[in-house]
Amino acid sequence: MIVGSPEFAVATEDVTAGRTVLDPAMVSKLTSDEGVRLSGALKNLSPRELQVLGLMAKAHSNRAIAEALFIQPRTVEHHISSVLAKLGFNSNGERHGRVFAILTYLESTGQLPIHEGEVEQSMGGANPPIQMIA
Repeated sequence: MIVGSPEFAVATEDVTAGRTVLDPAMVSKLTSDEGVRLSGALKNLSPRELQVLGLMAKAHSNRAIAEALFIQPRTVEHHISSVLAKLGFNSNGERHGRVFAILTYLESTGQLPIHEGEVEQSMGGANPPIQMIA
């Protein structure tokens, strides 16, 4: 992302508004659709919810998801709320539900190779920066 580019401006706006921004190139590699399989918690999601969650995992903003799926931003918000509820993430503020939903997606589709024990080992036994969802 180049400073002064439209992408940089959008990312800056998202961060300023308190949203999470991930590097699209990195996330795209992690979330390629090749060999994606559904397992675990994702089986309860509708096809549209899976599309929304997949685009979230590719670092799309709500606005970008709406444009990609030709739906209203409010509809995207509804789908995200439904995804979070179905995955068991509430809005009590203890954890960032969107981030954990994306991690669940990546892990459930086999695109997140790191598991809890591997994180601890890679850090020399120190406390991991995140807890993986079992």
